[in-house]
Amino acid sequence: MKILLVIIFFHLAVMYRAKQTENDGIPYLSVFFITILLVGFVMIIMFRWEFPET
Repeated sequence: MKILLVIIFFHLAVMYRAKQTENDGIPYLSVFFITILLVGFVMIIMFRWEFPET
């Protein structure tokens, strides 16, 4: 559930950033930076993931 919330949050951040642009271009640098943050947070959450005992 935590991973899903992180992914949704960063996708909303990208959409919000894309809407803020004043011209018709795409803010590639900002979107790339937010995407790198998304991948980093998901990797951190997955590495800290505790596996259930079987």
